[in-house]
Amino acid sequence: MNERDAFDRILASLHEAALDDARWAETSALIDDAFRAKGNSLVVGDGGSDEGVQIFYAGFFSHGQRHREFERLYFDVYHARDERVPRIRQLPDSQLIHVRDLYTDMELKTSATYNEALLLSEQQNSINVRLDGPNGSRIVWAIHDPIDTDGWSSPQIELIQRVLPHIRQCVSVRYALASAGALVGASLDELLATAGSGIVQLDWRGRILAANDRARDLLRTADGLFDKRGFLFARSSADNADLQRLLTRALPPFGRQGAAGSMKVRRSAGLQPLMLHVNPVGRRDTHFRTGPVAALVLVVDPAGQRHGSNGKHDPLA
Repeated sequence: MNERDAFDRILASLHEAALDDARWAETSALIDDAFRAKGNSLVVGDGGSDEGVQIFYAGFFSHGQRHREFERLYFDVYHARDERVPRIRQLPDSQLIHVRDLYTDMELKTSATYNEALLLSEQQNSINVRLDGPNGSRIVWAIHDPIDTDGWSSPQIELIQRVLPHIRQCVSVRYALASAGALVGASLDELLATAGSGIVQLDWRGRILAANDRARDLLRTADGLFDKRGFLFARSSADNADLQRLLTRALPPFGRQGAAGSMKVRRSAGLQPLMLHVNPVGRRDTHFRTGPVAALVLVVDPAGQRHGSNGKHDPLA
């Protein structure tokens, strides 16, 4: 499999994982294969102080297998004293860093986390990165040790960098759905029943197939978004240009893999902008052009978004 095919498969799998947590294991396995890595770990937490970090989600995977026992071991024994935690939280967004550079020379010799936990989980030669997440959250992603003994090559690093924004997008959609009260593993029909946010389903042409009550209310008032002859438009001409580009990326010509994306849509004075997440659904080559849902548009009204436990995940569930 060439790099283009590997990237497209990861992208398609990330779109599926954005709508269903259970698909992350498959996505993680594709990432390991493409990166030639021994595993990868994803942690999402709030943006609070280093002393009071709340973890929304944490998953440690190796070739599609989740290591829950190690997750418990790490958070019970090592996380509170892991010297790299406050340092990685201060990294610039999307900056890749070798794990050894997150420890001092002395700590590489004395750190229990580095010498025990990272040895056990095959992360002593890992690449770590921090991403800005939704609502001020932080995403920390670790790509475990490379299979090749020569270390990380330039093509591997370039592929990791290409995937980074799509990891952020996947987490952002999951966060928004969870905040809206969507059930884990919900079907597309069940997602329409989600009341916390507007949800619109599009076909391959971008035509609206269905919308839940919240989305229909937003479209009916035409404050920010509206429905014109069955297609989705933004009221502001600048926002509409961005929206149409976003939809074109998500629904490309047959044979090409769509890409997810997000944007803000301006509304009347005094109202906060709507947040739109556009997520392709299914693999592009598995449906006829007149087939079912091809993309899902999640419309989040910040003023009505729920916070608290509905938007957070038990890291060791």
